[in-house]
Amino acid sequence: MLDWEGKKPVVVVDAEELAMRGKAAVEEAWAKKREGKQEWPPKGMTVEEYEAKMEEEVTLDLSEMCAMEVMKLLREGEVTPERLVEVWAYRRSQVDASVRSTPVEYSAQARDYAKRKAVSWEDQHDAHLLGMPVLIKGVTAVKGFPRFDGYYAPAKGPVASRSSWIVAQIQQLGGIVAGMTNVPEFAAGGHCFNGVYDTTANPYDLRRSAGGSSGGSAAALASRQIWLALGTDLGGSLRTPAAFCGVCGFRVTPGIIPRGDPPAPEKKKTPRDERDDEMDDDDDDEKDEARQEQQQQQKLVRRYDLHSIEGPMARCIWDIAVLMDALTYPLLGGAPPGWDGLYPGGHVPYAIPLDKPSTWVDVAEHGFFHRVRTKVGITRLGCDVRDDVFDLIYQAARHVAEDDFDLIDEPWPLDVAERVFYALRAKNFKANYADAFPADSLKPEITWNVASSSQVDVDKAFHDNEHVIAPAVLELFETIDVLCAPVTIDLPFAKELRYPTARYGKSAAAAAGETPEELKDYMHWLKPTYLVSVTECPALVMPVGALEDGLPVGIQLIAKPGNDAYLVEIAASLEGALDLDFKHGIETPRTGKAPLTAIGPRTADEAREHHDRRPPLE
Repeated sequence: MLDWEGKKPVVVVDAEELAMRGKAAVEEAWAKKREGKQEWPPKGMTVEEYEAKMEEEVTLDLSEMCAMEVMKLLREGEVTPERLVEVWAYRRSQVDASVRSTPVEYSAQARDYAKRKAVSWEDQHDAHLLGMPVLIKGVTAVKGFPRFDGYYAPAKGPVASRSSWIVAQIQQLGGIVAGMTNVPEFAAGGHCFNGVYDTTANPYDLRRSAGGSSGGSAAALASRQIWLALGTDLGGSLRTPAAFCGVCGFRVTPGIIPRGDPPAPEKKKTPRDERDDEMDDDDDDEKDEARQEQQQQQKLVRRYDLHSIEGPMARCIWDIAVLMDALTYPLLGGAPPGWDGLYPGGHVPYAIPLDKPSTWVDVAEHGFFHRVRTKVGITRLGCDVRDDVFDLIYQAARHVAEDDFDLIDEPWPLDVAERVFYALRAKNFKANYADAFPADSLKPEITWNVASSSQVDVDKAFHDNEHVIAPAVLELFETIDVLCAPVTIDLPFAKELRYPTARYGKSAAAAAGETPEELKDYMHWLKPTYLVSVTECPALVMPVGALEDGLPVGIQLIAKPGNDAYLVEIAASLEGALDLDFKHGIETPRTGKAPLTAIGPRTADEAREHHDRRPPLE
C-alpha cells in the first residue's frame, strides 16, 4: 500500500503531466488535504477503501506509460523495480482473466530478484534497463524454469539448464524476467491457441485473435500488463500480433541480435583425450583446407536459409530502441557477434550523424524530433489486402515520403519467394519434429508441414534465395530507402478459428466483383509477412490507425539489409507525426460490436481435412 502517513505518496508523477492525461487524482487529493479543503478520508469511504482507490490510480498511471517514461522515474528514485513488479502483478490479476496472454508468471521470483539487486542498479551494465520487468516469449529458455511451448502444460515442460542468449543479455543489463507469454503449439502458426492453455484474445476486441506466435507478448503489452516484451519471428510471428494488437515489433536483420541457446560447457579432457589429440595433429593439418572449404560452403547455405529472429516488442518506437540498446550491447563474452554467415552484431549498424555517440535511443529521438523524410515505395506484396487497411498504410507512408511514390507490384519475385518460404519451412519442420515427437501427439498443421518436406526441392530453394531474391532486393533499394507494406490482409479474425480459410473483409478483389483468393493452409493468410522473411531485410511493424471497433491497423516498414537503425529513425518520425494513443495501451479490454465473420477450421479434424485437400507444394 502507499505510505499515506508521509508527506506524499511513494509514487509521484509530475502533476501537470498527469493532468494532461486526466490522472491527477493522487496529487489533487493530497493538495486538498494539506489545505484543509477535503475531508479525510473522503465522505462515504473508509481509509482502507480510499487507499485502495489511490493505489489503483497510481498503478494505472504507471501501467499506461511508455517504458522510457517509467525509466525516467526509476532514475529519479520516484519508483523502484519492486514497485514495478507489483504493478505488473496487479495488472495481470485485473485483466488477464479475459486476455489470457501470460500462462507463466514469476512475480515472487521477480520481487526477490528486485530486492537482491536493489543495491546494484547503478552498475554500468544494470543501468541500461534499471530493473524494468520484461516478459519473455514462452518458447524462450530461462535458466532453472520449465519451458512453455504450447505442447507441455505450464510448469510441466523440460527445465532449461541455461538461459538463451537474449534472456541472458536482458538479465545482465538490468531487466527482470516477469513471466512467459502464450504461444501456439511449438510457436507454429499465427494464432495463440494450444491444447494446454486458453486462447489469447485481442484486448481491443476479446472475440478476436491477438495473432501469433508472439500473440501473448503483444496482448500483454496492449492490455498494459507490461512495458517491454520479447518475441520471435520466422514467418511473421512477431509482426502479425504487433499489427493485430496495436503495438510495435521489430524483425531485425539476421545477425544483429544473438539468437538461440548458448552451447553446453565443453567436457574437460582426460589425459587419454590429450594423447589422442596429439596423434591426430598430423592428419588435421592435411584436412584443414578441405574442412575450411566445407565450413565456408555450409555458412553460405545457412545464410540463405529461413531464419527465426528473436526481437523486441513494445508499445512505442522509443521503447523498441530501449530494448535494442540492451539486445545489441556487446556485453556477453560468449555470445557470437553474428551467426550463420550473416551480419555481425553491433550497437548501431547504420551510423546516423549525431552530436554524440549513437545509441538506438539517440536514433529514435533524432527521428522523432526531426521528422525525417525519405525515398519511399509502397506495395501490396501481391496480396488481396482489405482496401481500408491499405488506405491507412498509404496515408501513413505520405508522412515520411520526401516525394510522390508509386505502387510497386513486384518488389522482388514474389512467386519465387513464396516457393522458397514453403520449401525451407518444410525442411526446418522435418528436422525439428519428424523424429522428436509422436506424430499423433502434434497438431495437424505441424504434421502437414513435416510431410510436405517430401514435395520440395531444398537445393533449388537455397539457390533461388541467393541468386534470384537477394539480387532483386538489393536492386530495389538502389531506388528507394524504405518499402511500406501491409502486415495482414485484414483485421483480426474470430479467435474460435484455428486460422482463416477465406477472405472475410472488404478486399480489393471483392470490390472489383472478383472471387477472393482461397487461403490454402494455416500459413497462407500470413503471406504479407512470410514473403519478407525469406529476404535478409529488417522489417518493423507499428500502428498507423484504427477501423471499426477501434481495431488497430499496422504498417510494415522494410529496409535494405543492415539499415536497421535507419528504419528505427523513420519509424520514430512516423510515430511522432501520427501521435496515436496506442502507445498507452487499453485500460479495460473490451468486446467489439461489429459483425464478425468466421470462416475456417475450429477443430483438429477440420484442419486435417483442409490440409489433406491442399494442392502439393511446388
